Amino acid sequence: MYASRHQAPHLTSLGRAGIFIAFLLVGAHPVPAAAQILRDEFWVPDGQVRDLVITGNTVYLGGDFTQVGPPIGAFAGLDPTTGTVQQPFARVSGIVRSVVSDGAGGWYIGGTFDAVRGVPRANLARLDASGNLTGWNPGANSDVFTLVRDATTGVVYVGGQFSNLGGLARQGIAAVDSNGVVTAWNAAIATGAVTALALSGGTLYAGGTFTSVAGQTRRRAAALDATTGAVGAWNPDADDLVSALAVHVTIGFPSTVTVYLGGLFHTVGGQVRDKLAAVDGVTGALAPWNPGANSFVNAIALAGGSNPITNPLRIYVGGTFQVVAGTARNGIAQLTEGGAVASWNPNASGAVNALRIVGNLMYVGGEFTSIGGLPTRYLAAVDRTTGLATNWDPRLSGFVRALATTSTSVVAGGDFFTAGGVPRQNLAALDLATGQPTTWNPGADAPVEALETDGAMLYAAGSFTQMGGQPRTRLAAVDLTAGAATAWNPEADATVSELALGGGVLYAAGAFTTIGGQPRARLAAIDLGSGLPTPWNPGTTGSVSSIKVDGSWVYVGGTFLSLGGGTRIAIGRLDRTTGALSAWNPNSGGSFSSRVFALEVIGANVYVGGFFSQMGGRPRECLAVVDAVSAAANPWDPFTDGGNVLTLAAEGASVYVGGAFQALGGTRRLGIAALDAATGLVLPWNAAGAGGTRALKVRQGMICAAASSRYPGTHGSFAVFTAATTDVAGGLARAPAAGISASPNPFHSALALRFALLHRSEVDVTIHDLAGRTVRRLAHEMRDAGTLEIMWDGRDEAGGLVGPGIYFASATTGAASMTAKVLRVR
Repeated sequence: MYASRHQAPHLTSLGRAGIFIAFLLVGAHPVPAAAQILRDEFWVPDGQVRDLVITGNTVYLGGDFTQVGPPIGAFAGLDPTTGTVQQPFARVSGIVRSVVSDGAGGWYIGGTFDAVRGVPRANLARLDASGNLTGWNPGANSDVFTLVRDATTGVVYVGGQFSNLGGLARQGIAAVDSNGVVTAWNAAIATGAVTALALSGGTLYAGGTFTSVAGQTRRRAAALDATTGAVGAWNPDADDLVSALAVHVTIGFPSTVTVYLGGLFHTVGGQVRDKLAAVDGVTGALAPWNPGANSFVNAIALAGGSNPITNPLRIYVGGTFQVVAGTARNGIAQLTEGGAVASWNPNASGAVNALRIVGNLMYVGGEFTSIGGLPTRYLAAVDRTTGLATNWDPRLSGFVRALATTSTSVVAGGDFFTAGGVPRQNLAALDLATGQPTTWNPGADAPVEALETDGAMLYAAGSFTQMGGQPRTRLAAVDLTAGAATAWNPEADATVSELALGGGVLYAAGAFTTIGGQPRARLAAIDLGSGLPTPWNPGTTGSVSSIKVDGSWVYVGGTFLSLGGGTRIAIGRLDRTTGALSAWNPNSGGSFSSRVFALEVIGANVYVGGFFSQMGGRPRECLAVVDAVSAAANPWDPFTDGGNVLTLAAEGASVYVGGAFQALGGTRRLGIAALDAATGLVLPWNAAGAGGTRALKVRQGMICAAASSRYPGTHGSFAVFTAATTDVAGGLARAPAAGISASPNPFHSALALRFALLHRSEVDVTIHDLAGRTVRRLAHEMRDAGTLEIMWDGRDEAGGLVGPGIYFASATTGAASMTAKVLRVR
């Protein structure tokens, strides 16, 4: 059982000089690291997973979430009619802050990310019209906030926080050509960042936090020559951040250019303009337009303006404000050219970060959970006449920061990692073979904190009051087949946070004082048949974070100072039948700050994880093994760097450890690691860690993990790894057969291509016709060593079925290239 639902403190002192010496020695002679194999096929919840159990061919998840969907990453193409996520998934690992068309059906993206489809990309990338990653790869050494592309030259202007782009010194702003080469154009800012760009004719308008550009004073707004990079005389002079720009050009003689500014400023050109202003695009003179907003303006979109009577200009603004031009407007508003507020009022419940107009629809992205009269999270389509939201709902898991559109896609970038999933309220079941959710769907009305199963029933604990549509107060039993809550109903008066099964009894811990109407101080044993508490009633003065049943004993860890009527600091053992306190006492050091969050019993050894500096009479930093008879610590000592251990799981000769640490035994491991159960040595297995792995379950080499924050990549707070490893530094996996195989061959509707990777490398799989023309690109991404299988459905890039005949399937992996001839028949 997972060790803790609590935030553990960080150990500030290791307390042992010997540990420091060991750490330095190991750190000075690192062993080759090994990378885990991450299972991308597993769907992920849109919120936190707090506990999980595995039984049969299913992993059950409990936590605080509303849906389960594919791990798509922070960038998605969405069907404008259905909201369905379009494939292939970009799997951007990080945050996408800006999106701009490449002019050929693809997209340039910028933000704060390190990989796309498993291939390294530093904050900039390009995806082609089919959604595949291209070779365009300039790379920025820090955040990219904004992008704009010159349709005439194909040059992409990049704004952000960086000081180096494409290996060249570029401070906050740069220009990159369509080949990914940084051009000589260089209008460096001295300090600050560029957060907004707008291109009009040959002028590039920039906004941000900067105060000078190319050696000239320009506070938060500047105009640059798009060809030479020269700084123009245009100088609105804003006193704080400019985060949004929009340019309106009138047609006629003479034509006029107006630049609308949004941000956090209070004055522009020395005159009061709260968060909104309009300036002449040529002279920089301040216009009388002055609606004012009471908080941040993040986005501006313009519509109309061709005729002041039949098609007047409408200025849409989004942000964190509640008032615009003296009128109540939450997060979004429509303004006139005179600065008045229109009646249009979608009323967003949170910040609006991005706006995109398509016909009579306004696509709105942000941090809201309702808008336009509907409970829609983070992305919505709002009618520009009525202000009401349509039923279009892509069901994104996180904030939206950028939007773009084509006739066939709504493209979104942001902080999300999944979309288009199936509703699952705080409980879900995933098939271990496919990674996809089963139909099992009981639903709980509040977070689920702990799970246990006996193979026929799932026992759930948390803060809920309903389970499967039935009243169940913080404890419930759910049928594993039908997903229905049984009549078993103990009823706790406060949150239940830990569970353990043993001998026909469910042991529970939490904040409760009564269960089943009987007084029970934080600990109880409940009969699996009747649902009534047994006489077992040891009681404790503090919280219990872990329970483990082994034989005739119940091991308990937590933050308590007494247990079962006796003094026990953070760890103790109780008789499974009577509840009597055992003399067994590892003694976590006598410190009132000691915590035990995780327990695992293997034979005569009790593995203990938490936040402590002593255990079993020996110095031990957050991780120890104590004897089940004597309670003395054995020599096993894979000390942490002071980060707490939250969960333990064992399989075979390995113990898997999760927590908030960054190193174990002097070896760098971020939040999750594997140790030799006998020696305590850190094993080569090296999974991508998170801010605190809080639950682990292992089944036949498959490691299911949940964290208090997101795992690196696209998996949110839940990820599945295999125990197999490949040496990151170039070590070999077990060598599979060489070449590429295709079956069935000939084929009619589907073809499986199989080939082997001896090293982790970038894979490019394409289908060509007899003339050598590319028919379909099936994959372009980083893959781990092993045998791969990629399917071709017989369709070309446009989605049409190819004709019968001979084709060539090629797989390029680094310097190696493999080709198979295949025949498609009618």
